[in-house]
Amino acid sequence: MLFFGGFTAINYFTNTIKKNPAGTVGNTAGNIYNNGLFCEHENKVYFANPYDEDTLYVMNSDETEVKKLGTVGVNSINAGGKYVYYYQHNAGEGSGLGYAVKTTGMYRMSTNGKDFLCLK
Repeated sequence: MLFFGGFTAINYFTNTIKKNPAGTVGNTAGNIYNNGLFCEHENKVYFANPYDEDTLYVMNSDETEVKKLGTVGVNSINAGGKYVYYYQHNAGEGSGLGYAVKTTGMYRMSTNGKDFLCLK
């Protein structure tokens, strides 16, 4: 019984989504106005690249050091605290194991482009 309780506690704390600090403000107005296709946060611009099927990219605010962060189309990009939030479209039509799992949903990624998590 003690083992089960310990396992449950460890599972709870490792799967808990860490929150941003109180007062964190994102890109709500930009999402309403431009469908969230880009967002500026801490001298970085996160954007859905229309030349690459709206895949998520990041660059410095002076338009240098462009880097691809994903492989699937996104919109509703928002950033706050240490995270970038976005809605990810499904990978599209196709066949095979890669299309057996739906990837549509709200995602969170750390601002360094790693540690992404599907929130819903």
